[in-house]
Amino acid sequence: MSPTLSNGVGGPLNAKLSEVEAAAIVGIVGIGVSAATGLGGVWLGSARATKTARQMASDEREWSTTQRVRERQELAAATLDEGLVELMKEIPQGSVRSGEARQTLGKAFEQLRDLWNRTPVLNQEEEIKQRYYTLDTLLFMACQQSAGDTEAQLFLWPLKVGLDDLRDALHAFLLNQEAAAADLPRSAEVIQLGQGENEWLGLTGVNNYLIDHKLHNATG
Repeated sequence: MSPTLSNGVGGPLNAKLSEVEAAAIVGIVGIGVSAATGLGGVWLGSARATKTARQMASDEREWSTTQRVRERQELAAATLDEGLVELMKEIPQGSVRSGEARQTLGKAFEQLRDLWNRTPVLNQEEEIKQRYYTLDTLLFMACQQSAGDTEAQLFLWPLKVGLDDLRDALHAFLLNQEAAAADLPRSAEVIQLGQGENEWLGLTGVNNYLIDHKLHNATG
């Protein structure tokens, strides 16, 4: 006797129903797998979207911070440049007697440091910072010399060159350009130029360097 289903129908019908049932089961399982896969895909896509959104938010915050710093630096550069223009008006040109320039140089030295202290964000710009140090060193040397023999001659051309070098770097920064090479070396070398070989030359040593430098560039 052929095995029967619970409804008493047996034989081929039972086998056919079994095939239908099997197909239905496979279909249900397939639907389940597809649903699970679909839900997994939705979750994975959501996770990726969340990560992307977080990264975008992080990038935007970083950009905003960088932009704010840049804006502050530009304002500081413009402020420093304006101050340097006024400073140039105060410093005598060419050569002068030490006694005549003492007070003016001392005041200019204080004004320069005050300007720099009011624009600390520019410390992050290496070229501007180094050129400031050079000008600061030159003014310090000038003050030292002016405190000596009141009749001695001071050659102040290096101060103008130092001011121009610093202003060139500020202008290049504001234009997002690379600054042209400075005419003066870094502050450490400026000090060496002032020391001379056997005696303290001060600005005279720097002045001699500039003359040689200009002549070399003109003939080179």
